[in-house]
Amino acid sequence: MNARIELQNILQSGVILIAANVTLTEETFILYKDHSKEDIQDFWSFLDREYDQGYGEQQLTGYVWLSDGSWLQRQSYDGSEYWIHNKMPAIPAKQ
Repeated sequence: MNARIELQNILQSGVILIAANVTLTEETFILYKDHSKEDIQDFWSFLDREYDQGYGEQQLTGYVWLSDGSWLQRQSYDGSEYWIHNKMPAIPAKQ
């Protein structure tokens, strides 16, 4: 699986990548909230690698913060890797 393509496919829903802290095979890339166009290009270049998402140890870890207030968190279970899309739960309103 190509890490860049996998993440770009998830982002096709229209949300914008705000920031990220991602480790891929023991190398970490932090994309800060106030990133430049060059920073985002470097981030996509960093992720433009093939990895085995379905066997062995987790290869890709981290968080990606999105423009709608949600975030992606990398998880693994039983040798498989995937992104979990987290949304802040609604704050209860007094009735």
